[in-house]
Amino acid sequence: MTPKGKADAHSHRHRARTTIAKDKLGELREKADEAARYLDMLQRKTAEFDNFRKRTVREREDLRRSAAESLLAELLPVIDNFELAIEAAERSREFESLLEGVVLTERQMVETLGRFGLSRMDPLGEPFDPNLHEAFAREETDEYPENTVIDVIRNGYTLGGKVLRPALVRVSVEPDRLS
Repeated sequence: MTPKGKADAHSHRHRARTTIAKDKLGELREKADEAARYLDMLQRKTAEFDNFRKRTVREREDLRRSAAESLLAELLPVIDNFELAIEAAERSREFESLLEGVVLTERQMVETLGRFGLSRMDPLGEPFDPNLHEAFAREETDEYPENTVIDVIRNGYTLGGKVLRPALVRVSVEPDRLS
């Protein structure tokens, strides 16, 4: 090959390498632009999610506060009635009127809380259920079937169908089963 041919071949190879390098550089720029777009999109989505999370926490707190305000406003008349019962008891010292006032106030409180979904359990005579009841004691008796609630020591409550507090109960056992 002649020196001119060698130079032409070398120049041709150099142009080919330069073209390939420019093509690769163009591809790299496209990939860098694409990566920058994805990074921008990720940063925006991250910020959106963070804002969503903060808004959700704020809304939940607002809802909790609103529910508490509503409940407390409804309980204020119950407190008023307790105060009236105490004042009446201090003036007259008559037990019957005090008892009547306390009973009426307790009924008012249960009704008020019932409007918020609270229900008192009535397990007396029902089969013992460890999901609803807490056994305080077992008592031998032949008046009730085995594992029947025969006495309620402390009332249990549900809120919206979920047990808020189990009832504390006494449960029947067949005679001679305790020994």
